[in-house]
Amino acid sequence: MSDSLERLPLLTAAIERFFASPAASPPVAQPLWVAYSGGEDSTALLMACKALGLAFRAIHVNHQLQTVANEMAQHCIAFCHAADIELQVLTVEVKRAGGESLEAQARSSRYQAIARCMQENGGGLLLTAHHQEDQIETALIALFRGSGLEGLAGMAPVSPLPSSGSGLMLGRPLLTVQKQDIRVCVQQNGWTFFEDPSNASDAFRRNWLRHQLLPQVEAQFPQVRSSLLRLSRQVSAYKTEVRASSESLLAAVAAPEGYLRHAEFQLLNEGNKARLLRLWLSKSGIRINELKTLELIRQLESTKGGLRTVGGRWAVRVKRGQLTLEMDRNTVTNKDSESDA
Repeated sequence: MSDSLERLPLLTAAIERFFASPAASPPVAQPLWVAYSGGEDSTALLMACKALGLAFRAIHVNHQLQTVANEMAQHCIAFCHAADIELQVLTVEVKRAGGESLEAQARSSRYQAIARCMQENGGGLLLTAHHQEDQIETALIALFRGSGLEGLAGMAPVSPLPSSGSGLMLGRPLLTVQKQDIRVCVQQNGWTFFEDPSNASDAFRRNWLRHQLLPQVEAQFPQVRSSLLRLSRQVSAYKTEVRASSESLLAAVAAPEGYLRHAEFQLLNEGNKARLLRLWLSKSGIRINELKTLELIRQLESTKGGLRTVGGRWAVRVKRGQLTLEMDRNTVTNKDSESDA
């Protein structure tokens, strides 16, 4: 295997810019992890980090959902052994809960397992191989789901690790890199990778968008990808301004212990309630779209004690004038959300 720096200029430059940015600088001194599926993109990230001489550990999650799952894990073990990279393999059992899709539940299980592993080994920063095309697809999916401006901003270079609620961070250093550049880099270096069979199935929304919708739209609007990226950057800049305002709101409504004071929350207008809730939830790695935010606001109009839920493995509990977040709930029902304190 070649780890020649000359063959990795785009990837290594992107990673160096990432670590030089103010958003990424605090976690640099912490343990560094690279999410490694065995696929083309994560292989490129893995080897680019090695080429830069970064101290890191790779982490692979076996979801046990495909017949080739164990084969994928074995490929990762063999590749990392040959590349002299330390690898942690986690095996999870994925169960549907709270009406979530299998994709969503697998994602939740994956990040929960990764969070536990990281916590047991000093915390730190997890790097993923999301690239420019992933950003475009994420913005489009957010648009179709009605996620509002929050979703159109796409993925942030650094954000809380989803569903961890532990202060762990996730970094995406390749967001500015095109998929084609990653593919060429892998080919030039002769790195082997394992093609996930599910990537070819248009039964998954992201694959359908990638294989069917985007090519058709691009045929009529050749500039669509650059336009979407520009829009995401503009919305992201706007989000930065809104977040500063939301932080001030949160400081006024949240108690030092982390809960929200229900009475003060009720005094806000709907727009400020929405911004406040999204910021509060994001600090625990939870993202909800605009429709779910409005539904949660509606449920919180009642001061009656109990749980408020809009789906997923978390809920907001109303008790004694306090709004507290409950994580990792296996079952949350609408009946629960109307129970007494």
